[in-house]
Amino acid sequence: MVQYSFSIVWLIVGVLVMALGALITRFYNKFAEATGMWSYSRWRLIGLVAVGVGLIVMTNLHSLILSFIVSLIVPVR
Repeated sequence: MVQYSFSIVWLIVGVLVMALGALITRFYNKFAEATGMWSYSRWRLIGLVAVGVGLIVMTNLHSLILSFIVSLIVPVR
């Protein structure tokens, strides 16, 4: 069983991912125009998903989620 452990490095990475997601969410129309993808709502959704992923990474829960998924696929005896 994997135990939770806090990490300063993942906290900083999570904050950076959240900041990037917040910038994408704030300026989604400029990203859409710059990339030629005129779907504004798609860029807004990408930004919100990035904020959610940043929260998961910031709290270091991604390692627990990944180990749970791997344990479902590969059973441990």
